[in-house]
Amino acid sequence: MNLIYSCVFTNENYITLFKNLLTSYCRYNDTSNVCYLVITSKEFHEKIKNILSESGLKHYDTWILDVCTEPRQDYNVYQSTYTRYFLFQYSKIHKFEKILYLDCDMLIVNNIDSLFSLDLENKFYFVHEPMHRYNHCALFSDSEFEKLDSDCTFTTAIILFENTPTNAGNLEKFYDTIKKFHMNYINPLPSYDQPIVNKICIEEKIYDNVLLRSYCLNIMPTDGVEKINLIPNYTMCHFATNVGEHVSKLQRISTVQKILNIPH
Repeated sequence: MNLIYSCVFTNENYITLFKNLLTSYCRYNDTSNVCYLVITSKEFHEKIKNILSESGLKHYDTWILDVCTEPRQDYNVYQSTYTRYFLFQYSKIHKFEKILYLDCDMLIVNNIDSLFSLDLENKFYFVHEPMHRYNHCALFSDSEFEKLDSDCTFTTAIILFENTPTNAGNLEKFYDTIKKFHMNYINPLPSYDQPIVNKICIEEKIYDNVLLRSYCLNIMPTDGVEKINLIPNYTMCHFATNVGEHVSKLQRISTVQKILNIPH
């Protein structure tokens, strides 16, 4: 069996985003060989459970992590971004062969079975995102940044990987590194977890940001109708706006659903 998982924390509007994502997933997929896990807080747990139970999914689970306890909003958002890497501690992780992480600001527009049929190496598969000096490369020095391939960066909104001891160990490395950085610096990095994971993966060469390009379309804030019209040619699409800005995400997803006549 394979696993898909998402994280829902901090802002109740992300429950709406997740429901949109789950509805789109169920519309196009036979879920018999996939379990959908949602990592969430006590505050949101009942609502998430209800959404999952009403979805028609054959296999699903929830996992409560109490990370959102600090009064500062930036702290809550920061913590919620790196819970995705805590999966190595999930008690049922041993049951799954391949694992797909999905941010909530996504839509599934076709069957995803082909992703789980891909021949994967012992690394993480991300979707390429145009290089940004700070959103991806904030931890590289200027001299290091100048030497980087302009196509080397990626978004952490989607992650596909095999369930192997090596990948589990690297998830733990991501989590520990981000958490230590967060504890040492009051102000979060732009894009929170993303610059740290980009730096580790690029330096250690433990990622691929090419394979998923034909499966996931990354819709940037500046992209217009011409790119939106390409969405049906893909398996899924990600709506890249600033972290935590639920209003812009909901608006863009709603607009795309209307343009492409996608039920919601």
